[in-house]
Amino acid sequence: MPLTPPPGPETSAAAPNSDIATLLSSILAFTGNEQDYNRILDDGVKKFGADWRLNIITALEKVSPEQRNKYKEKYQTFTDFGKARDIWNEAQRAASSGIHTGLKFTAAEFAEWLPRFGDAGAKLLSQLQSGFTAAATAGATTAAASTGRPVGRDGHVVRWHCK
Repeated sequence: MPLTPPPGPETSAAAPNSDIATLLSSILAFTGNEQDYNRILDDGVKKFGADWRLNIITALEKVSPEQRNKYKEKYQTFTDFGKARDIWNEAQRAASSGIHTGLKFTAAEFAEWLPRFGDAGAKLLSQLQSGFTAAATAGATTAAASTGRPVGRDGHVVRWHCK
């Protein structure tokens, strides 16, 4: 069944797929808070399953260019909020547990997103960077001890190449 765009200048208010229209309207009304984010996420999964975001993208291709840009901006705000929240939560877990390996995000992603949280984000980023440094130093010490070879600043065993 093809998706129907939300009512607008080029569509009818009696669109057959009101679920996608309702979801798009919710995204358009997103105010950047946890409650709105969770409600939209829950509604999307309930109505369309795990791949609900594909339905949103498909639906956006069917609306007028003016509406499409408006919806895409709000959808981007919605997805950025989710990524920022996930990065914050992962950083909090790493900082509180002291485990800085096997994280879902890279150091570069933490450095990009955490400063958006102001002073609290900068402080958390500083804690993570200290943890990354300590983890790298511990890894370097372990590598040197296990191989008997010198370790470079990046924590990798230095390999000597003779010609």
